[in-house]
Amino acid sequence: MPTPASLPAHVRRPRRRGFTLIELLVVISIIALLIGILLPALGAARETARSAACLSNIRQMGIATASFAADHNNYVQTSTSDLAPVPGAGPIKDNPPSVISQYNERFPSSAVGADPGRIKDWASAIVPYMGGSQNQTFSDADPKVSRAFICPSDLGQTDDSAGGPGWRIYNNITNSGQNQPISYAVNADVTSLALPGWGFGGRLGSKWTGSLNIQPIDPERVRTDVALSGNLDALRNATSTFAYAGAGTRQNLTGGEAQDSSILFYTSSPGITGRGANAVGTFEDLFESTNAARYKLPLEEYASGGRHSNDSFNGSFYDGHASNINDGTAEDANISPYAQ
Repeated sequence: MPTPASLPAHVRRPRRRGFTLIELLVVISIIALLIGILLPALGAARETARSAACLSNIRQMGIATASFAADHNNYVQTSTSDLAPVPGAGPIKDNPPSVISQYNERFPSSAVGADPGRIKDWASAIVPYMGGSQNQTFSDADPKVSRAFICPSDLGQTDDSAGGPGWRIYNNITNSGQNQPISYAVNADVTSLALPGWGFGGRLGSKWTGSLNIQPIDPERVRTDVALSGNLDALRNATSTFAYAGAGTRQNLTGGEAQDSSILFYTSSPGITGRGANAVGTFEDLFESTNAARYKLPLEEYASGGRHSNDSFNGSFYDGHASNINDGTAEDANISPYAQ
């Protein structure tokens, strides 16, 4: 009988044992467990990166606005439509600077995507201070500039459900009234024009469903006051007053400009926030509001809302800094230029 040593090598070699079914199941379970642990962490890391990019964008907008103000006697561009009528003198666009404000820029004759001579919308006015040219709108500028107006976490930029991706602003460009590639709202209390003869605090304009009056709350005197027409010298607290902030949902697309959640502006006007005598002139008014003005806040509970973790969004302020705004910090972020 041959011994193992005398057998051929291929006969002597022991057979390799494969994995048993139990061992395979254990390995698969471990891999699934690791995936379950890592995926949320990777998702959180991506959201952190998107939030940081958004904060960088809105800080860049704030710095550009400060530069604009430095060149315009500490005024910022108006958010009022230049189609709004001056009492007895036709639309704003047809009036000389001495009537409306000498500090508002107009589109030049070489304008791309805009009508020459029209007053620039607030976003296009800061494009030259972000690396773009004087004849470009914010949507037609170089992509390096135009993408700074978009939050990477903005779901509305890919939502075709209501008039196409993006949101609406009070603008004076060729496709005004249509959705735009922009994620941030302007402070209407600061930037709306208040002209003699209007008989109220200020006006955004007469764009889609009529005029919209802006009457900032003065919480100290418990009364409304006039919009600032862009005059930053009249701000009580530039450090706490927001210039731009994340906004826009598909939650409410009716009720006019004041209630339409797809039109990007914020105001402390009690008639719009619905806060009445309880108004304090900060984002707390909107977080606590029970009417449709709250729907402009990009919160997770609203259609196409939800920007950043903890139901928050980013904002820039008139002193140049930017920070996160949520329900816990809303009382420290002023909308009204008269809030302390």
